[in-house]
Amino acid sequence: MLVPIIQWCSVHVLNLIVQEDLEVVGSALKKIRDRIKYVRASEARKIAFKECVLQVRGIDAKVGLRMDVATRWNSTYVMLESETKYQHAFGCLAIRDRNYVHCPSNDEWKRAEKMCEFLKPFNVMTNLISSASYPTSNRYFMQVWKIESLLREYVVSHDLVIRVMALKMFAKFTKYYREYYEILVIGAILNPRWKFKVIWFAYTKIDPSTCEEKIINLRKKIENCLTNM
Repeated sequence: MLVPIIQWCSVHVLNLIVQEDLEVVGSALKKIRDRIKYVRASEARKIAFKECVLQVRGIDAKVGLRMDVATRWNSTYVMLESETKYQHAFGCLAIRDRNYVHCPSNDEWKRAEKMCEFLKPFNVMTNLISSASYPTSNRYFMQVWKIESLLREYVVSHDLVIRVMALKMFAKFTKYYREYYEILVIGAILNPRWKFKVIWFAYTKIDPSTCEEKIINLRKKIENCLTNM
């Protein structure tokens, strides 16, 4: 089980990976904050935006627009998650309000959605670590795998801003997580519901050419550990 000090370290590592590298997308985040500030600046604008939300079907008005705290990346994720749900409402506002000049292009919306998707597994893992009294390693493996998969996908993104952010994060991910990645893998294997099936799946998705070799090495390590007990 992970003791409290390791829980704190795990959250700290996630913060190290994410927080500083969000500066790469600082200008994109500023535009998002400007949109939200504009709507929330007066009661008249709030009413106009609410009318746009009602006019556009399929939007959950209960979500609300959330403003982040720049020094807390998880609040930035919450902001992105809420804002992307109101894409069509912002488009409606741009038509109704001549003073609204913050309407993003389609590419900027796609970037915001990618940033939200990018931060989601980090947010899930942070909540998982923080909320559990006695979390065990097998619960973290899938989230770490999702993070690695997204990083590998986004380091070759056509969007230069996303690609640069992903490259910086991937370098830190490799630095901090490689040291105890196998511990998480073994924890997942020892879960009777998963065993080697989930590892086969994860390794195949990341790199099919090395999957079998990695599984063989893992089996040997587990057998050696059991033999030496």
